[in-house]
Amino acid sequence: VRFLLPDAIISSVAAPGDGLEALKAGQSPSDPAVGLKLDYLFGLGPKVTNNVEYVEETEVLFPCGHYVISYDTEKRTQNFMTNPQASVGQKITAMAVNQKCKLLAVAESGDGDNPPWITIYDVETHKAKRLPFSPDQKSREIVCMDLSPDGHTLLTLGGAPDYQLTNWQWQKGRALQKQKISNPTSAKIYQCSYCPTDPACVCLTGDGILHFMRIEISEFRVIRYSLGNREPQNYLCHAWVDVRLLIGTEKGDILVFINAEYRGILESSPGNPIYCIATYSKGFVCGCDRALLYVFEPDERAMYKRNKSFEIDGNFKKITSISVSPAEDTIACALENSQAYVMGISNTDIAEDMSFEPLALPFHHQAITGLDSCLRKPLVVTCGLDKSVRVWNYLEKTLESIRFFNEEPYSVAIHPSGFHILVGFIDSLKLLNLLMDDVKLCKEFPIRGCHECHFSNGGHLFAAVDGPQIVIYRTYTCEEVGRLKQHTGKVTSIQWAEDDSILFSAGVDGSVFQWSVSSLISVAEHKQKGCNYTCVLGRSVIKGLKSGERARSNEMFVIGSDMMIKQINQSGVLSEKAVSMAVSQMVMNTEKRLIVAGTSKGSLLSCGLSDGKLVENEIPPINCHDGKCTRMRLSADQKYLFTASEDGTLAMFEIVDSAEKHSKKGKEKKDDGRLPWSEDILVSKRNLEAKLTMLTTLKAKVEELQHRNQIQLAEKQKSYRAKMDEVEQKFNAELALDQKRYGELEGTKIKLEQEFEARMHKLQEQKESRIKSLVEHHQQKLQTETEKFDELMESRASAEADWKNQYQSTIEKYVAEKRALDKENARQLREKHREQEEAEHQKKAVKRDFKETQELMEEITDREFEDLKSKYDKILNTEQKETLQLKDENASLRRKFEKLQEQINENDAELKSKTDEREKKRLGIENLKKDIKSQEKEIRDRQATIQEKDNLIRDLRKKNQELEKFKFVLDYKISELQKQNNPREAESRECAKQLHEMKRELGLYETKNSILKLGREDCQQKLEGISKSIEKHSGDMAEVIMVIKKIKLELKDLKKIKTYKEQAKFVKALHARYSSREANHPRAKKSLTQEHDANKEHLRNRSFLERTVESLKRQLRKDVKHAQRDYDRIMKENVVLVREINNLRRQYQTTVESMKLKDQRIEKKRRERMRRNAQRDAQRSGKLTGLEPIHQSPPSHRSIGDSKQQIAAQQEQIAHLKQQLQELLEREQQQMKGKSEKRPGSGTKLPPMGKNASAVAGAMLDSMALEAAVKGSAEKP
Repeated sequence: VRFLLPDAIISSVAAPGDGLEALKAGQSPSDPAVGLKLDYLFGLGPKVTNNVEYVEETEVLFPCGHYVISYDTEKRTQNFMTNPQASVGQKITAMAVNQKCKLLAVAESGDGDNPPWITIYDVETHKAKRLPFSPDQKSREIVCMDLSPDGHTLLTLGGAPDYQLTNWQWQKGRALQKQKISNPTSAKIYQCSYCPTDPACVCLTGDGILHFMRIEISEFRVIRYSLGNREPQNYLCHAWVDVRLLIGTEKGDILVFINAEYRGILESSPGNPIYCIATYSKGFVCGCDRALLYVFEPDERAMYKRNKSFEIDGNFKKITSISVSPAEDTIACALENSQAYVMGISNTDIAEDMSFEPLALPFHHQAITGLDSCLRKPLVVTCGLDKSVRVWNYLEKTLESIRFFNEEPYSVAIHPSGFHILVGFIDSLKLLNLLMDDVKLCKEFPIRGCHECHFSNGGHLFAAVDGPQIVIYRTYTCEEVGRLKQHTGKVTSIQWAEDDSILFSAGVDGSVFQWSVSSLISVAEHKQKGCNYTCVLGRSVIKGLKSGERARSNEMFVIGSDMMIKQINQSGVLSEKAVSMAVSQMVMNTEKRLIVAGTSKGSLLSCGLSDGKLVENEIPPINCHDGKCTRMRLSADQKYLFTASEDGTLAMFEIVDSAEKHSKKGKEKKDDGRLPWSEDILVSKRNLEAKLTMLTTLKAKVEELQHRNQIQLAEKQKSYRAKMDEVEQKFNAELALDQKRYGELEGTKIKLEQEFEARMHKLQEQKESRIKSLVEHHQQKLQTETEKFDELMESRASAEADWKNQYQSTIEKYVAEKRALDKENARQLREKHREQEEAEHQKKAVKRDFKETQELMEEITDREFEDLKSKYDKILNTEQKETLQLKDENASLRRKFEKLQEQINENDAELKSKTDEREKKRLGIENLKKDIKSQEKEIRDRQATIQEKDNLIRDLRKKNQELEKFKFVLDYKISELQKQNNPREAESRECAKQLHEMKRELGLYETKNSILKLGREDCQQKLEGISKSIEKHSGDMAEVIMVIKKIKLELKDLKKIKTYKEQAKFVKALHARYSSREANHPRAKKSLTQEHDANKEHLRNRSFLERTVESLKRQLRKDVKHAQRDYDRIMKENVVLVREINNLRRQYQTTVESMKLKDQRIEKKRRERMRRNAQRDAQRSGKLTGLEPIHQSPPSHRSIGDSKQQIAAQQEQIAHLKQQLQELLEREQQQMKGKSEKRPGSGTKLPPMGKNASAVAGAMLDSMALEAAVKGSAEKP
């Protein structure tokens, strides 16, 4: 069995002699057989530092398991980079990318005694370089890395406890500088980075840790800084912008440092914890908690300001990494829940409605607990602890469906048809229908905590584990078939046989069973105490008997806690194979005779079957996942292997048979007899009806819109035809007018051509004279330059001769002086040497004498010795003085020699300066020659420019003619527009006056209305007072009448009394009764009647006033209608008058032009006649020898006087007509004023054009035209 790795990785990482060359060549180190080739990975490593990085515009790198994926965002393909030499259990902890150099650095954690690994990849060639770490490093992981801007060095930061910072020269594989970061509180350090403008400066940030360091020759030197009064914070991330450093904190502040000097906090800091910052040319973006992304742009006042903020919908996790594409068109960000998103930022301004899209697919972000593949469709279903069930299409690499639940699913199975799925939850087992765009609940089964469930291969049954029991149900009726109860512990694995007649199971009690589905009893079993089996596989084996018949038997392959793969049949254990680590899952490819096992550390082991038994040799494991392998499945055609793990990744391997591949190479692919993949989908009736109704309504809307569009199109075509006719008429009219103008312009063109020819002749003469003067000037200048050149040549020759003489004399003098000095020096040196030799001889003789006298006179007294000593001291002093004098003389001679050497150097310098001066003069001569040539060339160029300017003058004259024509047309149009604009301005002024009058009248109406309202209120108050007084008096009158009636009735009784005293007593009693009791009694009765009468009177007054107001409103409406009618009539009359005035102006213009043309023709005829008369007179007189110009004779005094009299008469007539017109206008204005005083609601109107007025206007225009014509004829010679 062989493992297929990416060719680039094999070629770059593999060492010679380790068997990988054989793998690449298509052979296994041990046995040529079947291999696994990684095809696709679904997942993202959330705990990796910088886990999303752009390399190119369409290439993104992100980690998944033990691999780094190079994902193409356009083609949606994956390439893989991994380290095949990494040991099992190592995990990727950090990444770093250099976009400019296309380099990727990947750090993997160590385990046990193994230090961490760092591998540098060339992204284009996939070549790799590994960096060695020393085993004495305490940290077993790399927290963060950064590649230098030039890509030559790598900065790494180790993890706890020592947090070692290392600067690597990775191409040579050696560490340049190392330093352990002092961290007494054991706080976390998150990030390290180079300064992009100065790679010798690095920065580290962590929890209360902020260090700036300078890279020296063999160490890191700390750069001191000050934060002022600020306390250290939890610095989560940082990023460089040239020399600026932006630091994000846990409190949501962004600190700004420039050259390691603190400059303050950004005013628009987010306020949420900032976990990552990415910079680009227009500013920077930062990722915060709750999936918030903030965009900052440069600002002159505050350095940076917050421009936009975005939120990733449906996610409330923190953003852990951000990367900007090289072209700065898109940004990619990764969240802590293993999701990656991209957003476009191509424009200069980022829109508010922009949204994030998934980078690849929505992945699981927690452990995957269930996995199964479909028989009839290329589907794989997974479930995980993130409470989701996902359906993947492994051929198209897409996510077909996703459904979130409120509980964590433990197991999942998909029906062979792909229409149903089983999901096991903590409280029940649910059968769900997999619809087109939804997952719908179909049935719940009372099985708690179901960790294993499987559909049969035919799909008519399914089995689920309920603790130590296995329950079998019918799929389409959901009836329970039976329970299998012989396990004493929890069942960990079940599998159906190919024909669904046998069910295999294994449990933690160490027992393995083969169950007959029809009889629900075990047909074979195997038990091993103390072993917990985790997975069981089964297959059918057909064997030939002696009688010639063939018998079918079943075999089981189990793996458990004893780390032995066992092959078991009904008779017992056939073979077994030990593995090096704990295995959690297994699958078997019966066609390829391959068993693949997933371990508890995420790696894959493989072994083959030979002669029906397990192969003894073991192939090294494949590192795939970062966690325990929880599930493994094969596709229906057994071409693909799917593995899932606790890190939330789903891996897809292709099972490749090298022998079959080579044998089928160059041949057509044979049909394997399988049905093609099913494309049927399951749709509920309600959804189908809803979609059909929606389709019908949309069709009706489309038809209605088409009908409306047709109607609108017909109307538009009709309107366009009318507009076309109108435009055509207008065009024809303008064409006629333009033809007329063209005729006029043709005449002016002839005149302008004649004038232009005259001017051209004049300019030609000027040009020739100017050219002649320029030629003379340049010839004179050239002559002077040649004279100067001759003079310079003569001076140069004389100077060169002088210089040669001076140079020769200087050389001779220098040689003579040098010889004399050399002789003198040699003589002096010889004398000094002789004197020195004599002194040496004397010294030797003195020493010899001294020694002799010392030997002979050792016994002489001390006084004699002192005398001798003093004597010899004196001699020695004199000799020392002589030597000093000789040294001084030698020094003076040396100084003289140095002076002579300086003089020699000065002479050399002077000689050099002379040669330089000579060279300069030679160069000056060459420059003068070049100047002469350049001046000649300039003369030629000027002649060419003169020719070009002549051509340009001709072109400009032509353009000038065209511009003159265009100017004439524009002047004419401007005059016409002014003529048309003047009456309109007058009309607008009149309308403004009328509007002002109407506003004034409206103000008067409003004041009158307010006065009437006040009067109505006064009347109402007076009426109320009068009604109250009337009610009061009427009540008093009623009371008095009642009292009088009573008194009259009682006075009738007075007649019956006879005596006076009784009558007087009766009258007194009557007076007392009606003066005291009757005074207040009637007042008590009048309250109700008074209120009733007051209400009646109020209603009557109200109705009267309402009728009055209604009549006033009607009158006001009538007045407004009359005013509007008068205004409309005045506007119509004004329009008619404006049209008549315009017609009269056009008539006047045409009359003036016709009169001008007539005068021109008359004048032309007169000149022609005078010219002919003059020629005739000249012929008669015989003066035809020369061509003299003919002068026109001036008009006679008589004709001038007659024309002046005519002009005066016509001016008087015009003044008289103007006076009449003014009187008519004043009379009409007075009439209109009188009418306006009578009816204030309307404005002034112009008088109609009657016969008299039109006649007067016509006479006035005729007189003005005649006056202009007479003036024009009088001004002509």
